[in-house]
Amino acid sequence: MLLTAVYYDGRQARPHPVTLCVEGDKLLLQGREIVRRENLASLKIPPPLGSTPRLILFADGGRCEVADRQGFAEMLQDAGSSAVAGMENSWWYALAALLLTLSLLVALYLFALQHLTLHIMWMR
Repeated sequence: MLLTAVYYDGRQARPHPVTLCVEGDKLLLQGREIVRRENLASLKIPPPLGSTPRLILFADGGRCEVADRQGFAEMLQDAGSSAVAGMENSWWYALAALLLTLSLLVALYLFALQHLTLHIMWMR
């Protein structure tokens, strides 16, 4: 499977159109002036963030942006995905976290209020 992407070498701000494919445990990146073969294990692939392009970060400061998120997930079996990334993209988990936080704040307030009241009564 071939994907089109944009590669930045980390030295210049100029984008390089490239194609990506996986050959065994290596990622092959090819463009007009660039050919890179990197071990998949040496690459950093951050989890997906909203609808932004997927990133591949190289050890030398280079990076590659892949706009085809679905193709990227299929090509790498979504190597950058995790349970946390799934929670970050879910409104239900965000709502549950908010409710849990509010519940803890209310419980802390009530406990502190009761403790403070007993402390003031004891000082009299």
